[in-house]
Amino acid sequence: MSPAEPPDWSALLRGGRARDLAEAVAAALEAGDIPPTAAVEAAMAERIDRDDPAAALTLWQRMATRAPGFLPAAEPVAALDAAGHGAAVLALLRQAAVPAGPAGQALRLQRAQLLARFGDPDAARAGLEEGLAIAPASVPFALARLRRAIADNDPPAIRAAADRVLSLPGAVPAWLWRFLGLFEAGRIEIGPVALDLPADLVPPSLMLAFAAGRYEAAEAGALAADLRPDDRLLDLGAGSGYAAIRAGLACPGLPILAVEANPALIPVITANFARNGVAAEVLSGAVGARDGTVDLALTAHFPGASVLHAEAGLERLSRPQIGVEGLQARFRPSVVSIDIEGAEAAVIPALDLAPLRRLVVEFHPGLTGAAVMSDLLRRILDAGLVHDRAPEGHVHAFGRPGP
Repeated sequence: MSPAEPPDWSALLRGGRARDLAEAVAAALEAGDIPPTAAVEAAMAERIDRDDPAAALTLWQRMATRAPGFLPAAEPVAALDAAGHGAAVLALLRQAAVPAGPAGQALRLQRAQLLARFGDPDAARAGLEEGLAIAPASVPFALARLRRAIADNDPPAIRAAADRVLSLPGAVPAWLWRFLGLFEAGRIEIGPVALDLPADLVPPSLMLAFAAGRYEAAEAGALAADLRPDDRLLDLGAGSGYAAIRAGLACPGLPILAVEANPALIPVITANFARNGVAAEVLSGAVGARDGTVDLALTAHFPGASVLHAEAGLERLSRPQIGVEGLQARFRPSVVSIDIEGAEAAVIPALDLAPLRRLVVEFHPGLTGAAVMSDLLRRILDAGLVHDRAPEGHVHAFGRPGP
């Protein structure tokens, strides 16, 4: 290709030759030209796939000098942040120029969403307010402003933003009705499961996860996917009770033993089982390798309580530790669900995996370390259990081959 011949960007994007495209983008930017946004995003993705995030960042930086309004999609931005380029990413997001007035609305919304995701909520909030000032009836900006208020845990702002969305023409998202039911009344229905959740235990951001169907969706789906009439479920780290309740509704009469370390959740779990007509035994205590006592660190809201948190300033409770060996001997489960905020590092080695038909585990490598997670995975696979569905995040589901 001679210098006088501009690249055929359409052909390069269609051709599936990612490296050729990336090289053409780099050459064009070096020459001071402005490649199409889609070509630059594809080139950044190619460099990231080649484990060269620094080269992807350079492409972004050069494109930003040629086209100040350029912003890549969220995926390469997230990859750069994960690769340790968060400060540079944030600087580029802050520097991105947005055309004034209605012409810049799409870019303004994209920039605000990226700023919120990657560390500058104040700038994100300002961008959303600017967008709403330009277009007060914009549903995308109104919903984004509501999500920002939810992330800020700002009840007055949440109410104002929700009222604004409800006042606009068009269909209201189903998740918003579910969120408002939980936010205002402490109740929510997720499919067949009805939950009562006190506001002092559930921040608005977690309410949104419930309303959007993200909370414990992977664990609940894995449990409910394969239950048999003769199964017995041991649920370690019951939380709100949602996953075990969904399992009990999917398999009526399923014997369930639910264990939860946070004492504030015990009446909540018990009431939620009763509300849904699911019989279960609920035990209060932290599961461990053996009986004893343990200090439980309580975060501000219920999902984070853990025996492994080392941060100063957290409230700590002395809790009975219930040995998993005794639990297993007494209850004889065929299915075990484990979501105990890092304590799986001690519990899984003490668990007799041989009699289990299924095992669902949420790992917490941020608390235990990745090497511990790898060791636990090896232990489970060596016991003859295999993945019976694709992992979702750190949630892994295992089954035993055969009928």
